[in-house]
Amino acid sequence: MDDETPGVGPATTETPAPGTGETVTPGTDPAETSATGTGATGTGADGTGEGIVPPRRSFLQDYGFLILIGVFFYFLMLRPERARKRQRQEMLSALKKNDRIVTSSGILGVVTEVQKDEVTLRIDDEKNVRIRITRSAVANVLTASGENKTTP
Repeated sequence: MDDETPGVGPATTETPAPGTGETVTPGTDPAETSATGTGATGTGADGTGEGIVPPRRSFLQDYGFLILIGVFFYFLMLRPERARKRQRQEMLSALKKNDRIVTSSGILGVVTEVQKDEVTLRIDDEKNVRIRITRSAVANVLTASGENKTTP
């Protein structure tokens, strides 16, 4: 025997959606109805939409811009700095007696003695004034005409 009385159970009649000509089952939203009128919006087996998965982005889409900035930073900043540092080290290791130099404080002089970490400069020929400086205080080595031999 059937416990449900006729007309009290769930409605199964379909009515036309206003202005569209499609039929809509009562209890569903007409906006969710697809073009075929089935009402299924998702890819799940029951049409609930739980099967919809956003498209997966690749590694390059996620981190490509950061990698590009890193490469740009390397070529713009780090690589030229390494070249300048290497050039400066070569200049300091090539110091020899009678080189004309400029110190980082702007003192001009002629190298009279080179030790491991120190350089002795003659800064006045008439009075034979000499000073000792650290090798790292040498800013530039000058040529005979007074121009820079190297430009760090």
